[in-house]
Amino acid sequence: MKIRLHLIGHLAPSIEAPGRMVDQWVEGFQTNAGRIDEKWQKKVGNEGHYQTRMVGAILKQYPKFVNPEFVSRSGLNAQAILLKHAEHLQHSFEKYKANLTRAYETVDGVKAKRFKEAVEANRAHYAEKMAKTTLPFTGTRAEGLGVAPVVAYWLTDDTIAPGILTPAYELIAGGPLLITKESRRGSFKSAINQRLIQAGAQIVKSLYKAIRIKEENDETNEVVQGFVDPALNLFPFETGGKSHIDYIYHDEKGFSLEVKVTQK
Repeated sequence: MKIRLHLIGHLAPSIEAPGRMVDQWVEGFQTNAGRIDEKWQKKVGNEGHYQTRMVGAILKQYPKFVNPEFVSRSGLNAQAILLKHAEHLQHSFEKYKANLTRAYETVDGVKAKRFKEAVEANRAHYAEKMAKTTLPFTGTRAEGLGVAPVVAYWLTDDTIAPGILTPAYELIAGGPLLITKESRRGSFKSAINQRLIQAGAQIVKSLYKAIRIKEENDETNEVVQGFVDPALNLFPFETGGKSHIDYIYHDEKGFSLEVKVTQK
C-alpha cells in the first residue's frame, strides 16, 4: 500500500467578491433583461410547461433540504410538509406569471424597469453570496486558486500543479498524478472542478450539517471513481476510505477539503 497523494486545503469562511465581478453581474442581467423575459416566456410561459419544468424540478430537489425526522410546531412531518409545498406550487402558476409580467413590463419608457431596479438592489446580496458559497471554492486573482481547480490540476498531473499551492494547503505526502486515462483528462478535470464547487456551496448553505456533508462527499467520490483508470490499482474512492475526496468541518478547525489517493 502506497499513499500517492495526501493533500488538505483549508477554506476561508468567505472571500470578498471583487467589485468588477459584482458590476459585471449587475450589467449582465440589466443588459439582457429583454432576452431573459423571452426565455422564461418560452420555457414556462404556459401552465403545462410550468408544472412539468418548474414544479416537477423543484419537488425533485426539495426533499434534500428537509430532515426526514423533522416535525413542525404544528405537527407536520417531513412528508406532510412536502405534500403541502407541492399543493401550493401546483396552484401558483397565475401568481407566478403575473409577478414576472409585472417585473418585465415597460415602465416610463424603460423595458423591464422593475427587474433592472431589483437587480441593482440585490448587488450587496450577490456579493455576499459569492463571498461565502462560490469564491472559497473557485478562488480569485488576489487570493489564488480555490480548492476546486487546485484539486482538478493535481489529479490530472497538470504542469502548473506544483506552483499553485498557497499557505492554505498542507501537502502531507505524494505529489500531482493523473488518476484517469489520458483520453479522459479534460472531461475529468472539468467534472471534478464543477462537482467540488457545487458540493462546497451546498454544504455552506446547509450550515455544515453532517448529513449534507456526507451526502455531498458520497456523490463526489462516486463521480471520481467513475473516472479512475483501473490500471493504477487504486483503492476505490469512497467517503472516509483509503482513497477519498472529502469535505470536513470541525467547530474549532473550520472547513477543509482532504484529498487522499492510495495505491494497493
